[in-house]
Amino acid sequence: GIDNLRKIANNQIITIIGAGGTGSVIAESLVHMGFNTINLIDNDILEVSNMNRIVGAYYDDALKNHKKVEVISNHLKKINPNAIINSYCNDIYDIKVEKVIAQSDWLIMATDNHSSRKYAQDLAFQYYIPFISVGVNITVENGLITDESGEVINVRIGDRVCLDCLKRINHVKVAHERNTAGKAVSQKL
Repeated sequence: GIDNLRKIANNQIITIIGAGGTGSVIAESLVHMGFNTINLIDNDILEVSNMNRIVGAYYDDALKNHKKVEVISNHLKKINPNAIINSYCNDIYDIKVEKVIAQSDWLIMATDNHSSRKYAQDLAFQYYIPFISVGVNITVENGLITDESGEVINVRIGDRVCLDCLKRINHVKVAHERNTAGKAVSQKL
């Protein structure tokens, strides 16, 4: 029942990596269910092109290039002003993010790339944190939608299940994404 759910939810720390269309909807649902402490991690900025997928996003937020995590945090605090919503506009590889994850009861991965999912899984295993990996796919070919699918994978240490063994991590894409990110950083230096 709802009373038992609220007792469970009251003292759980949920960290969501990826505050896009899927992550923001999950965060909103968690607050509605009574989860009071949520960490949002995403280093992306809200843009007009992606605001239609982000709960609580407004046109003005996109024009002002607000951070996705801050827009969603503001929205969640309007739902429950007593909720603790922590926003981290950081890359998943930031040491601050690792500290946040290490103190979480659950990790929800709603990212759109393989390298961040792989690293989040590695941290979850390192700190013995159960995680849920969620994803949505919409494929458009020649102007027509040819695939609409999604998946939810729940992983707890000891289940003998992981994103690698389920073949949900493409290591070639991980290498490409990490190499591309590394080049971008070196170009800034």
